[in-house]
Amino acid sequence: MNRHKPKRNRGVILTPEGWQKLQQAKLEGELREKFGSKYTLEEISERAGLTSNTVAKILTNQEGVDKRTLVYLFMAFNLELNPQDYFKLNPDLAGLSALGSRKRVDWGEMVDVSVFYGRINELTLLEQWLIQERCRVVALLGMGGIGKTSLAAKLAQKVQGCFEYVIWRYRSTMTPHFLTCWEI
Repeated sequence: MNRHKPKRNRGVILTPEGWQKLQQAKLEGELREKFGSKYTLEEISERAGLTSNTVAKILTNQEGVDKRTLVYLFMAFNLELNPQDYFKLNPDLAGLSALGSRKRVDWGEMVDVSVFYGRINELTLLEQWLIQERCRVVALLGMGGIGKTSLAAKLAQKVQGCFEYVIWRYRSTMTPHFLTCWEI
């Protein structure tokens, strides 16, 4: 008799709207219960009945989890998880990313984004456009010095596993940078 638990589908990630909804509820809870002090990862974990690692995955919105996990976290903040709050990752692309099957990567002179804060909404939206909606061209436009290069570099690092080729080129301050990705 086989008593193994059925394997859970960990291919669900928050949409920008769902992530924002969770962040807003978390902020309101911090103001109400902790007088503005931030919840620790352990406090959120205990509150939701999830491991700290799982909560971190959800809050960084970089890895898929199962839908039930999102439901538990939303319930911890008195929220209801609606279909517009999450989407399913493409299983083929998620599998490739998990395998780390980077074929050919050339970062050229890419900026260091090992320390990167904020911009989670923008990263999630751009990732959704590239991976889920399969947009062929995305332009990051804005005044100089607002972080377009860092945002593009962080995005490239996040989605590199979903493409066979990734090439980064940066010319000068007056010409655009080029990130080229080819699908497998």
